[in-house]
Amino acid sequence: MQRIRGRLRIWTLGLATATGLLACGNLPPPRHQPTSAPTPSPGDSTVAVARVFLQDMVDRDYPAQRQLLAPIERAAWPSPAARSAMLAAKFSGPSHVVGFSLGRPAVGMEWASPENPRVHVASATEVPAAVTVSRPAALAPPGVAALCLHTDLVLEGPGSLPATAGYLVVGEGPAAVEAPVIAPAALQLRTASAPILMYHLVGPYPDRSQYASQYSYELDYGLTVPPDQFSAETQYLVANGSQAITIYRLADYLLYDLPLPSRPVVITFDDGFANECQYALPVLEADGLTATFFPCSGLIGVRNGEEECMPAAKVRSLSRMGSPFRTTPTTTARSSGGSPWPRFRN
Repeated sequence: MQRIRGRLRIWTLGLATATGLLACGNLPPPRHQPTSAPTPSPGDSTVAVARVFLQDMVDRDYPAQRQLLAPIERAAWPSPAARSAMLAAKFSGPSHVVGFSLGRPAVGMEWASPENPRVHVASATEVPAAVTVSRPAALAPPGVAALCLHTDLVLEGPGSLPATAGYLVVGEGPAAVEAPVIAPAALQLRTASAPILMYHLVGPYPDRSQYASQYSYELDYGLTVPPDQFSAETQYLVANGSQAITIYRLADYLLYDLPLPSRPVVITFDDGFANECQYALPVLEADGLTATFFPCSGLIGVRNGEEECMPAAKVRSLSRMGSPFRTTPTTTARSSGGSPWPRFRN
């Protein structure tokens, strides 16, 4: 802890000094020199913490990095040793982090944990971050470098812990449990007992008069789960000790051997229907269950009959609030019933 305090003091004083030089470089010397450095702004302090956090990643010093986590984020991991082992396995070989850069902080944002919707921070600071790895072209699957290496750190504070200038990390960026996966150089066969419950429409059954074809109506009717039934199903999961995890958390076990909870379950929502927000999200939040959403990229904001897909602004809002999202491609073929509603291809 003393090491962290010393490192942050150096970064904070450096930022304060640089700020003073930039402000006074083109002005004549003041009559009275200030007796002390100006107090760093919240942005300066959060950047200092973020810099130490990512430098620990470069140094592969994951125990030291963990000291910068807020208690709510530490609780997202099975154990300190499990966290270190997973990050060491994920960021090795071509994915070894060798450098990073930080952007301008954004203060006053609301943050929620992707793994537990009951965990949230009302006013947090987001620090854009990008890490550099030893061989980005060798990373798999294709495109993961852009997803995993350009993520944001989120910090809560200020608090009362002087070792971190009052700020602690709640969103770990590339080191987070829910960060995009990187395929290891050598895959090991692992099995898990984790039911995956897939939902599409949660809401009242559709009205036939709102559909141009019987096919479209029957399709939506068959995909609909009434709100009371959905609530009963989630209550069953809670009563039986199931713990909902994201699809990323399951992948962390299969790829890096991060231990799973004793009774894991994955809840997913396909296609990105707007009623998932209206009827399903409040139930999930009340029961403390997380879910992963798979909106169709070609159906954002599209309406068919009574059903409407989430607009882009809503998808962005929910993603920032912690709900994990992955896009699903769509085809352009019309259905056999003549409906403009495309077929889905997962």
